[in-house]
Amino acid sequence: MTVTYPVTGMTCASCERRIERSLSKLDGVTAATASNQKGTVQVTSQRPLDPEDIALALIDSGYSLGKPPRKPWLAKDRSIWRDSAIGFGIVLMIVLAFTLLDIDQAASTLTSGRISGGLAGVALLGLTAGFSTCMVTVGGLALSMGARYSARFPAANARARWGIQIAFNVGRIMAFAALGAVLGSVGSAVAISTRMVAALLIIAAVAMALIGIRLTELSPRMARWSPTLPGSWGRRVHATINRWTSGDNADSTRPVRWWAATAALGAATFFLPCAFTQAAQMLAFASGSPAMAAALLAVFALGTAPGLLTVAGVWATRTGIGAARFARIAGVIVVAFALVTSSNALSLWRSVQPSSTTINATKISDNVTVSNGVQVMRMEQNPGGYSPAHSVVHLGTPVRWEITSSGYGCASILIAPQAGIDGELLVPGQTFVAEFTPTTPGTWEYTCSMGMVGGTVTVLPTRVAG
Repeated sequence: MTVTYPVTGMTCASCERRIERSLSKLDGVTAATASNQKGTVQVTSQRPLDPEDIALALIDSGYSLGKPPRKPWLAKDRSIWRDSAIGFGIVLMIVLAFTLLDIDQAASTLTSGRISGGLAGVALLGLTAGFSTCMVTVGGLALSMGARYSARFPAANARARWGIQIAFNVGRIMAFAALGAVLGSVGSAVAISTRMVAALLIIAAVAMALIGIRLTELSPRMARWSPTLPGSWGRRVHATINRWTSGDNADSTRPVRWWAATAALGAATFFLPCAFTQAAQMLAFASGSPAMAAALLAVFALGTAPGLLTVAGVWATRTGIGAARFARIAGVIVVAFALVTSSNALSLWRSVQPSSTTINATKISDNVTVSNGVQVMRMEQNPGGYSPAHSVVHLGTPVRWEITSSGYGCASILIAPQAGIDGELLVPGQTFVAEFTPTTPGTWEYTCSMGMVGGTVTVLPTRVAG
């Protein structure tokens, strides 16, 4: 028989496993499945169980039997709001640094034309993920492997223990690069639409926002909406670790097996449903370029490495209020990324909409010249965007759009459906040419593939004289 009991006190997948282990020890119990999202535990037994036994087992594990109280929309603890304010200040400093220092352009200069610009933002996204949600999911796996190694070889020195963590991250980075190239190839073959890219970005933004809100603890009720790793997945992962670190795999004369097993586990984290990882994967898929997709995901994984490598140090030593404060501040940064991502998605969505009727110009722009009955519209693409970003042309006269690229970045992939351009890669040192004839007066938008930068083209209702 199977009975479902309400449980108070669960907050994560670890709570689920702790409750399941405790109840599984009761006489007659054949299975126990806890759900943090539902606040319940489902117990299967060979005979009816005494609720008092269930209650005592839960108390011994640090929980209680009964329906959890309804959580408030907003937290009342002042320290939570104070820590979130600190996080907001950090976000402002990051924005100010990117604005004043022009980090994208500096990165392009330092890398001498290699892929940069937009990758700097992906690296920062990975860095944030490494100290927030990826710390809970991926970091837990790295810690588990390291802990088992230390238990098996208590005399191992610090170099050997760090070797396990490095192997985990190397396997992770290599897998992200290789599988990223596959995603980019699929994206190119599928020719994913701009509307679909915008939808994927919205999904990623919503997931990140919910995770960020949970980390900040500002809204206890909304925190329950946050996506979490299913408990069944966690149980499978732990079973896999047990298989990899037992028997021959634990033989001290074969440390390579430990490194290989750890690297394989790091590679497998590509498939973990972390919102940050999924957001990066969507960007890679949408790029439609194997090289760009591989670079995006490799840089993202590299960005998470500092957090994962310090999980056994900084995170483990920060207990109580220190850990809570760290998570709240990171949560604000996560929400900020979600807002930026949603803004990018809206920019992409606007780029595929019909021209607006708004016209705030009376003549063609300075970057447009008329030669032999053709309007030549010239601009430059750099890691920071397009210059000039706004152009004005006449109605009904063919346009030759010339874009000279000076460096890789988010702006390297152009989306301008009104001009028949859907994900064109702009190569540094080359001039891309697109030809179209404006047929409707008004203003339409174009953007990069991630919706981060873009511009407008205004079509005057007048035609070229003569």
